[in-house]
Amino acid sequence: MELVAILVAVLVVLLTLGLTRCVYGRQKRGNRILFVGLNDSGKTKMFLRLVSGKEAKTQTSIKENKGSLAIKLGNKEQIAELVDIPGHERVRSHVLDQYKDGVRGIVLVIDSANLEGRDVAELVYDILADAFFGGNRIPLLLACNKQDMPTAKSQAVIKSLLEKEIDALRVTRSAALEGIDNTKSPDKNAFIGKQGKPFEFSHISCPINFAECACTSDTDMKPVQTWIENLF
Repeated sequence: MELVAILVAVLVVLLTLGLTRCVYGRQKRGNRILFVGLNDSGKTKMFLRLVSGKEAKTQTSIKENKGSLAIKLGNKEQIAELVDIPGHERVRSHVLDQYKDGVRGIVLVIDSANLEGRDVAELVYDILADAFFGGNRIPLLLACNKQDMPTAKSQAVIKSLLEKEIDALRVTRSAALEGIDNTKSPDKNAFIGKQGKPFEFSHISCPINFAECACTSDTDMKPVQTWIENLF
């Protein structure tokens, strides 16, 4: 009888832990979509197009923008909270940390026409190496913006270029792990991908997608909106 009682007690504890993890996971995966990107990537224009359905003039900001997007789920409607994170490097990390809780997905906007490969790769690396985003397997969309411009690179070209840049970055970031600076920002220097193999996005546990888009019309923005809708 004592053995049965012990087994029942253990089972109750395991069930409780399982339910706690499920509830905790649901609390973390809220309805917030973060928009990140370098300055002049078209990030804020994309945000405003989704929020208002119109193209708008924008300027560089050091403060986040917040809005909402109605997601139709059959006969019901879900409201997605959109947050446009400032592109300036000095404020981006700080503001990004403030909006981590409740994040459902991240849209990383890339200027396809004037691609700054190294800088974009560093931003992608920082997000993938972040313990919170990686630990919770937060979906990431790499939105290859400005596809309406003649100099725009395709998503296939951008993906290949970023994989090479991130592979090179791993060497310098791995070296930083041995330095004193790693104690200040361990996430940024964490190794991503598979040891001993060239970096590929397929090696990352987080769901990662690419999409070609432009902020000129709702049609050109459809790939991004569809990706967001599919998260709900």
